[in-house]
Amino acid sequence: MYIIQAERGAIMTFGDKLIELRKSKGLSQEKVAEQLSVTRQTISNWETNQAMPTIDKAKDLSKLFHISLDELLDNDVSSIIMDRMSNVEKLASMLIKIIKGFGVALIVLLIICILTIIFSYTSFKNANSKLIQPDKEEIVDVGGI
Repeated sequence: MYIIQAERGAIMTFGDKLIELRKSKGLSQEKVAEQLSVTRQTISNWETNQAMPTIDKAKDLSKLFHISLDELLDNDVSSIIMDRMSNVEKLASMLIKIIKGFGVALIVLLIICILTIIFSYTSFKNANSKLIQPDKEEIVDVGGI
C-alpha cells in the first residue's frame, strides 16, 4: 500500500488521493476509466489500493487532474527511485567484492609464478655448476706425464 502525505498533514493512501481528485473534478470511476482507456474495475482497484497504475497511466492521471506526477504521488516517486538506487548500490557493492576477489587471486597467482621462476632458476644454476666444476675426487694426478 502506498501511503502519501496530504497537504493538510494527514496521511492518506494513493487510492484516497485518487478518490479525492476524482470527486473534486466531479468525475465518476467510469468517466476516468474511459478517459484513460482502462476499465472501471481498474480505477476501483487503484482507489482501494489493490493495485497501482503503471507509470504511463500515472502520467495520464496527472494530465487528467492537471497536477504534476510528483503532486499526484506526493513525492512517492522519490522513494521508489531511492529503493531502486539502493538495489543498484547493492549490486555495485557485490561487483566490487567480486573484482577485489579476482584481484587478490591474481596477485597470489603472480607471487606463485615469481617464486616458481626463482626456484627453477636456482635449481638450474645449481645443476649447471655441478657440470662445470668436477669433483676433486675425480681429478687424477698422472705424475708429470
